[in-house]
Amino acid sequence: MSRVRMEILAPKVANLRGGRIPVGPVSLLPFRKLEEGGEGELVLVPEDAGDLGYLQKGTKVIIHESREGGLHLALGTVVSDPSAPPVRVKLEKEEEIQRRQHRRFPVRLPVSYRFYGASSFAPGETLDLSLSGMLLRHRGELMPGQRIEALINLQGAGIWVQGKITRTERDISGVRFLEVNPASSLEAFLSTLEQREAKSS
Repeated sequence: MSRVRMEILAPKVANLRGGRIPVGPVSLLPFRKLEEGGEGELVLVPEDAGDLGYLQKGTKVIIHESREGGLHLALGTVVSDPSAPPVRVKLEKEEEIQRRQHRRFPVRLPVSYRFYGASSFAPGETLDLSLSGMLLRHRGELMPGQRIEALINLQGAGIWVQGKITRTERDISGVRFLEVNPASSLEAFLSTLEQREAKSS
């Protein structure tokens, strides 16, 4: 069984130019993913049965799964009674999520970053952003393979990410996300950008 983490879509929210997006970070509940399950459905076993008290049938969730290519996110709805595990989650909007997982949106946002485990932060900014990573303009030297932690300001709501440097050229580096918290804030922000693009085209 592979390990996944569940983000419940019921955190505090903030306004974002007419929209509402979650404010984080939030707790991610650990589950084990079973192989069986119908098409578009995940079957999950909680690592801590006490976490089931946060769930009910119909709860909207985001499933976080670490894969070889980086962080994979999936939006879904709990369709079984969580008090009688395993928990079944019906996946939704897979095509939309996957599109924003890989599509890079050109956007400049302030970033505070540091090497993984370090105490001090350095300023930077995004040059583009997706659900799976970002292009980061930074100070100092970053090398491929290094891990960083960063706080990205999404025009009013912050997200916390851990990532791995995939490439670098002078003061610009590609970062593949390993963790995003809360992912719902980033997904909602990119969805807003996508909607603005559609209206302006």
